[in-house]
Amino acid sequence: PRDPLSVQSAYTYTKALGSILHQMGQPLGPVIRLYRRGLKRRGALVPNQQAIPITQEKVDEAVRLALRRLDMDSAMLIRLGWKTASRVDELLTRKKYQFTPTGTSRYRSEVLHRWEINFAGHKGDPFSLWGVLPVLLNDEDDQKLRMILSFRREDEQVFQTTYTDVTEILQQVDDSLTGHSLKRGALLKLLTKGAPLEL
Repeated sequence: PRDPLSVQSAYTYTKALGSILHQMGQPLGPVIRLYRRGLKRRGALVPNQQAIPITQEKVDEAVRLALRRLDMDSAMLIRLGWKTASRVDELLTRKKYQFTPTGTSRYRSEVLHRWEINFAGHKGDPFSLWGVLPVLLNDEDDQKLRMILSFRREDEQVFQTTYTDVTEILQQVDDSLTGHSLKRGALLKLLTKGAPLEL
């Protein structure tokens, strides 16, 4: 007998079918769309088939560790990976022109700095609604990001670090973590808060 198809494989196949229909100019049927979203939600909730999700506390610990190493790029990549529910490799490909400051907001007594990060053409699939993700940063993280961007050309990769370097920092915090743990942990936190996963 054949082994049952895993949730992740079923989602991958459904996503591939959607991409084929898109390339043929055919609409993505509502059944396929709902099936894809349902599998995505179920996949995020099956821990033994996914990367180990990181927690907020371990994100903070990893950021502190990177800063002790004077590795500001890895520190900011980890912070933004958590805030945007992104994998390490998704942020490594971002260039300076894809980061846009959009003002400030006030939360209680704290001033937060608004940014938009453009993931168009890489994050998600052709049917994703979110090509540009908003991010709120405190003063300290805002200053770090601005400092990093000040040293980059418009078409230059923002974070001058590597997947290996970032993963090594994460695994010093917890050796079960991987570059996908940032995205999985952030999605799991959203799910437990009741947010629709497609957001």
